[in-house]
Amino acid sequence: MHTCTHGWLQDPYLRIKLYPPPPSAKTDNDNDTTSNDADDSSTDEFAPFKLDEPLSSMFVGEVVSTGSDVQGFSPGDRVNGVAPWAAFAALQGNSLQKIPSDLPPSAYLNVLGLIGLSTYFPLVEIGQPKEGETVFISGAAGAVGSLVGQLCKAFGCTVIGSTGSDNKVEVLKELGFDHAFNYKRKTVGEALEEWAEGGVDVYWDNVGGETLDTLLTKMKRNGRIVACGSISQYHVLGTERAYGVKNYFKVVAGCLKWQGFLATDYVERAGELFAKLGKLMEDGKVRSLRDECFHNHMYM
Repeated sequence: MHTCTHGWLQDPYLRIKLYPPPPSAKTDNDNDTTSNDADDSSTDEFAPFKLDEPLSSMFVGEVVSTGSDVQGFSPGDRVNGVAPWAAFAALQGNSLQKIPSDLPPSAYLNVLGLIGLSTYFPLVEIGQPKEGETVFISGAAGAVGSLVGQLCKAFGCTVIGSTGSDNKVEVLKELGFDHAFNYKRKTVGEALEEWAEGGVDVYWDNVGGETLDTLLTKMKRNGRIVACGSISQYHVLGTERAYGVKNYFKVVAGCLKWQGFLATDYVERAGELFAKLGKLMEDGKVRSLRDECFHNHMYM
């Protein structure tokens, strides 16, 4: 099946794919060629990009033509999936899914695409925010962080977000965050002492490193930490420069829940996502943050 590309997703997690995988730890049987490490699989979503091949990521496109053996797709259908960064691509039908055409294509790369899958279900099912609780989000001005904050406000939470510039602070305030700060001007510890004196119920972790270590000391008993990303560590993973978490025992002492996830865990629930977040977008209750470059057909 041949598709015409409307846009690709550029996401921070793609940085991981720019580096070779960290060296595997030595075992007692160095001759063992088997491995349970998902990074060894060429199909793993974090496997490094291959030299001399196009980069690839989530995309939104339109079916141009189909083979006689392709069922369920017709020319003109809007689809999404994973594809190389190219204007046209030949793809297997079972790697794509049809998406509605009632919203701009970029919506299905953002709130109704990988960003939404990386946000809604992990937030509701792992973070479990409740009315009146305090939520802290690091990397809050990104596509995921900004959506987490808007959803938590809809759930009746107090929302605090950190970001890296004063301009982004203003954006977060426009989105309804109760408090937002530039971590280059105010430390996470100082911000939480001012705005979350009683502690944090839910921490959405996009950055890892020292920020995560600080939050482990600020969580309320039975708090929940959603491990979404580790932006501060992507360039040093597997090396001695990686930040070692020091306050790990706080997970035990505070009876904390600390869980990660992969967006691909929720792909089969895309229809549910369209129904829940599509209505919020149509009603103007959720906004997607994106920079558009129409000339290059890229969305962030």
